[in-house]
Amino acid sequence: MPALKITLKKSLIGYEKSQGKTAHALGLGKVGSSIVQPDNGAVRGMISKLEHVVVVETLAGDPPGKRRNIGKASAPAAAAEAKTEKAEAKPAARTRRAKASDAATE
Repeated sequence: MPALKITLKKSLIGYEKSQGKTAHALGLGKVGSSIVQPDNGAVRGMISKLEHVVVVETLAGDPPGKRRNIGKASAPAAAAEAKTEKAEAKPAARTRRAKASDAATE
């Protein structure tokens, strides 16, 4: 899937506030800043709203951050494994009722 390199070329001062919010949602902050986004309908719609202040280039390949890690453990699975190891190492917490019943029997 192709990617789009979007560069903000003009300031958004004096334009509608919604256009500034759209630029921010795309990841554009300052004049001259660039971002690589996937080429899909949502991004194309944002670009059409900002076509007077942005320059768009088409790039071959996937956009950054959209690639899958093949052969590596996923982050959620690694976090869950670390959590279970931590739980096994820590003794179970005692409730107030259990503490009170132990104190009463002693």
